[in-house]
Amino acid sequence: MVAKVILDKHSPSLKLHELRTILYIFYMARNQMLIDTEALSDFQIYVNAEMASENYVEPARTACRSVTYRQLFEELKSPMYKNLIQLT
Repeated sequence: MVAKVILDKHSPSLKLHELRTILYIFYMARNQMLIDTEALSDFQIYVNAEMASENYVEPARTACRSVTYRQLFEELKSPMYKNLIQLT
């Protein structure tokens, strides 16, 4: 079985297993976007709390667990990020 995709007058042929792989990748990307959207408000709350602190701030118990807060803390306190904030 072969699927035909036409894009800007070009039509590459895809075999069924290639099409399944692409669909699986789209499915994974969609799921990751849902997780990221769900975590956005917790992320913003944490960053705001973190910017006012010098020490690691424990996230709220209800905070989304898909965010690695300790790694986020280290990145926010890195010299590169501090320089970026000073530029804005």
